[in-house]
Amino acid sequence: MTGEEPAVICGAMPKGTRWYHTSAFGFMCLMFLVMGGIGVRVLFAAANGPMTVAAGMCMTISAGLALQIRELRRLVREYRYDGLQLRCRTLGSQTEQGWRLSEFKGLREFKGRSSGLGYRVELRDGRVVYLYSTVSNLSALVMALRADLARGF
Repeated sequence: MTGEEPAVICGAMPKGTRWYHTSAFGFMCLMFLVMGGIGVRVLFAAANGPMTVAAGMCMTISAGLALQIRELRRLVREYRYDGLQLRCRTLGSQTEQGWRLSEFKGLREFKGRSSGLGYRVELRDGRVVYLYSTVSNLSALVMALRADLARGF
């Protein structure tokens, strides 16, 4: 041990990107709720008619809302890495979460149709966190994480 303090890498998602994801989430929830209201209305109005279709529509909408909330809790809003632990806050949660390097299963790049969108952090307990390419200092974080994971920390 050299007695040096480890370098701390911090980053945050730009406010415009946060606003985009939050407003898209709000819009999708609003659309799901409107469709759910229509489905419930059809469900109760249809004593003899398309009851199974309306029930299926309501279940699909409920699943869509649950998936929207789950994905918002996976997108990293801000992070801090001190060489031993990655701490972050997601768009869907104000509480800070932290993981030691021993809890990491892998770090992979994920891509869209044409270019890289960011990195996917997989944890041993099955959870996944996404670091979008718009998060500041992402390349420094990825290089440090890969180096530390390769050393076996």
